[in-house]
Amino acid sequence: EVVSQDYDRDEIIANCGDNGKEILEERYQEYMEDLELDEEGQEDFIGNETEGEVLHHFIGYCSFSDCNLEADVLLLELPVRHPWEIIGYLPMGGWNECPGPEEMISICKYWYEAYQAIPAVFTHDVMEFYAPAGLNGADSLEAAKEHYAFCVDRVDQGTRTYKLSELAAGLEGSDVWYFWWD
Repeated sequence: EVVSQDYDRDEIIANCGDNGKEILEERYQEYMEDLELDEEGQEDFIGNETEGEVLHHFIGYCSFSDCNLEADVLLLELPVRHPWEIIGYLPMGGWNECPGPEEMISICKYWYEAYQAIPAVFTHDVMEFYAPAGLNGADSLEAAKEHYAFCVDRVDQGTRTYKLSELAAGLEGSDVWYFWWD
């Protein structure tokens, strides 16, 4: 779902639902069904890793080749009342299992209310959140399930072990959340 010419930012923001958690739960369940994992398979997918990558800095605007700042970086001040409304101004999604803008706004609203997470860095295929409260007391495995539902590549290509528990372990100490849609 690519943003069309008749995209109405104000309408999209106004119609943002309070269903971000439900969207993530449905997406996670769909992925588990698609993987056809029985209870034992799901336990194996979750794993029992105790270490994961902890993120404290944004990396979406760094060049992969030399880790220098990309030449084309824009800092924007957007006229939003709530951080999740940023997605209305910078719509992304609807490709490679990336949620469309409408779902993304609801998810961002939920994450702001639950974790104080703010969408902060955007590229053509990366989105990063600043989460100064970390997981804000939430269970790290449940948060990792949400991150996987939002972006499967966060585990499938962004972990060493391909286990949800590795992501969960990293989230416990992170105040930056990184998502990349391949």
